[in-house]
Amino acid sequence: MAYADYEFYTDTYLGTAIAETDFPRFARDASADIDRLTFGRAAPIVTANEDDDTITLIQMATCAVADAMHALESTGG
Repeated sequence: MAYADYEFYTDTYLGTAIAETDFPRFARDASADIDRLTFGRAAPIVTANEDDDTITLIQMATCAVADAMHALESTGG
């Protein structure tokens, strides 16, 4: 499950680097990294959909990781 969609990426995170067609892949991979880093604690929070502030932080982190992954891929690294 991806924790952020392209609308969140462009409207809330204000991201511009990732094209809409590429975003699902980067969001999926970034969400997997968030899961690894939080030892799976992010998914239940997002699934419960009760803590808006924490969910927004998780989505922001997902977008930041997606941007970093995109930058790394764009430079061939």
